Amino acid sequence: MTNKLYLINPPDKGMLSGFPGALLFLSAWVKMNVPEVDVKYIDLSISKKDRKPLNGTVEDILNELDEYELEAEAIYGITATTATYQNALRAAQAIKQKNSYARIILGGHHSMHEAEIILERHPEIDFCATGEGERTLADILRGTPINEVRGIVYKDLIFGLIKRNRASYLSREELDKFAFGSFDWTPIIDSLEDEKVRGQFGYFDINTARGCNLKCSFCTFGDDQLRDMSPEAKARLLFDMVNSEIYRHAGGINIHDNDFAQNTQKTHELCDLVIDRIINKGYDFKWTIQTRVEHCNERNRDLVEKLAKAGCVEVYYGVENFDPAMAAYLKRVRNTERYLKDTQEAVVNTLAYGIGCNINLQLGIPGETEETRQNNLEALRKVAETSEMMQQSMGSKARIVIYPQLSVIYPGTAMARMPVNGTNKHLPLDGFEVFTQWEWEQEQNGLVEYLGRNFAHGNGGIPAGLIDIGKFVDEKKVIIIPERLNAVNRYLDRMREISSKNPVLTIFDYSSHLHK
Repeated sequence: MTNKLYLINPPDKGMLSGFPGALLFLSAWVKMNVPEVDVKYIDLSISKKDRKPLNGTVEDILNELDEYELEAEAIYGITATTATYQNALRAAQAIKQKNSYARIILGGHHSMHEAEIILERHPEIDFCATGEGERTLADILRGTPINEVRGIVYKDLIFGLIKRNRASYLSREELDKFAFGSFDWTPIIDSLEDEKVRGQFGYFDINTARGCNLKCSFCTFGDDQLRDMSPEAKARLLFDMVNSEIYRHAGGINIHDNDFAQNTQKTHELCDLVIDRIINKGYDFKWTIQTRVEHCNERNRDLVEKLAKAGCVEVYYGVENFDPAMAAYLKRVRNTERYLKDTQEAVVNTLAYGIGCNINLQLGIPGETEETRQNNLEALRKVAETSEMMQQSMGSKARIVIYPQLSVIYPGTAMARMPVNGTNKHLPLDGFEVFTQWEWEQEQNGLVEYLGRNFAHGNGGIPAGLIDIGKFVDEKKVIIIPERLNAVNRYLDRMREISSKNPVLTIFDYSSHLHK
């Protein structure tokens, strides 16, 4: 058993500002279940020396680690997305240089799906967490024999075989134990020195659910079962957040559940609790959610009205594409005509009740053509016209914001297992190793900065619609096809032209929200 755990946020320069909620939950779980262990954060995204984003080189990380008192033989848990994976590897290398006895666990969705390749190629990583990290960490901290630790992948020291242990999901009863006071909010509180809360677009972030029962082909949660807190536990958490010092510096609360309103009945219950305990008590409560258009269509108009009464000011819809063929490919919907009708109804209902309507839209999809781009541009014009008519007829001040996202393939998704759309080519087994290494090396050339400025989710995943797939699959070479990149640039410019003629419609500018 060890009595020291460091939870590490790797460098993320050029990406959206924020602090990984996974680390907050891991820290809280250890505090509740293994209280004798001392848990500390090592935040390598912002330097202690000058409060500026840290570069992801081993040298820079080593210099930053001098600011921390590190104990020998401690456990180090590093969280990483595909976008921060290469930086996480360099953080692990730096830690091993500082302390060769350190034991390092890499967690996150990238680790979950790429564990075997990671352990084969990167000796600086001792273990990969592949399930609920809370269970894995608690087992390790208690001194559980490695072959019995839940949710871990490790390399057998005698036979060299990679072994994968399973872990059950946290139950609703377990998730309900995550109360506001169980979290160590230090990284968020520290950000107040910079006069801006470290959350998505200046909001106070939280997750009240995990996973998703939907099977979108591009999403890393496509194989994850939905599990969430009860409405009562969510209401308590939100009430405590609203009463916190952090909230007074934030624009509101972002609830980052992948499909917030999937259970309509429980969403109604939560809204009723929020209205009774927060809104009716006079609190200035603003919150945002992300959900599917099916949950806010005409059949669920009463739910949209309830959300508005409960203080919801913005809804993020993962529309992804208005073109039927592209929507079917991305969302795996059986009836695209019905889906697009649901989208129209959800936009109308959201605006009708004064809720801001945010639409995620993917560009550069494999198989994208001028016809599909034109279909999306025409749909945007109709959305803008609808919004303007509603503003004039109903006096609604709600706006529509389009969030451009570069279409990329992530590990573990259906898109990663399928042939690249429009080809017979499958991604190579080590495709994400090759691409993330190439992208990390390109960081100095401005590509990552360009992606971050213009798109969400633009880093880390493989932009199969922009690269020469044949060269990538057959020769492990990453070659951006200029004509395709230029087509995406023109596509984005045409969206901005529509926005300039219809002020009610805005194309979101990511540049002011990046770690620079």
